[in-house]
This record gives sequence, structure tokens and C-alpha cells, in this order.
Amino acid sequence: MRPILVLLLATLACSNPSSPDSGLKVETSVSASTARAGESITVNVHVTNLGLNTRSVAPACPGPFNVLTPSGERVDPSEPLCALILIAVTELGPGESRTFSGQLGAVRPTETVGYSWTTVPPGTYQVQGFIGDMQEGTAITGNSREVSIEG
Repeated sequence: MRPILVLLLATLACSNPSSPDSGLKVETSVSASTARAGESITVNVHVTNLGLNTRSVAPACPGPFNVLTPSGERVDPSEPLCALILIAVTELGPGESRTFSGQLGAVRPTETVGYSWTTVPPGTYQVQGFIGDMQEGTAITGNSREVSIEG
């Protein structure tokens, strides 16, 4: 029963992000602001429980961060893919924190992979922490960091 519940909550967390006042603080940092084709940038998403109760959190679907174009368009897999991913839940007691990390890779302009969650063509993007609040069935977004992918 628990795996089904986790899958259901993970699917809910894949929906449109919101920033409820849940006592969770999400901060985003990057290892570099620029990458060339073939390189990658590590994106760290640090979540802290500022509340008085234990919170269940997980990297939101499909991972701990969103990639956004300058116009605000998400560059991620679609929600049906999210329903197929079983996400590990982490319990955070009051005052505890956890860092989730992921890689954003750069591809050459001639590679026709289009957009995917882990690789993007040359351009300027915003990466934004994205953590699932499993109690609320929502996702909380963090601050954005600008990254440039050079061809």
C-alpha cells in the first residue's frame, strides 16, 4: 500500500508548482553559471524544515529542479512520464535540512535532441529548485539561478 501512496503523492507533486507556507525553505545553487557543449552544471537544491513538525519531502518530478527558458517555459518531460517514476521520500525533522543534486548538461547546436530535463541546447536558462511537499501533495519552488549554455 505504501508504494502506491508514494506514487500517488509523487504524481500530485508533479503538478503545477506552488509555494505554500509549509515551513519548508528551498534554496537553489549551481556549480557554474556557464557550460560549453559536452560539459555539465551541478544544480544543488537545499531544503530546510523551518517548521515545528516533521515534514516528508522528495525531489519533485522529474528531479530536484526545473529548467526554464527566458520566457518562463518549462523544459522538462511531460507529466505522464512523472507518473512512472517512484520517488524516495525523505523525512525532515524541525531544523533539519537535506540537499538534492542533479546535473544539467549542454549539447551542441547541431545535436537534434530538442529539450530534455538533463540536456539543453545553447541559450540562457533559469534553473529553479523544485521539491515535493508530500504532506500537502504540492511542490515548492526555490529561488532561480541563471545559467548560460554556449555552443
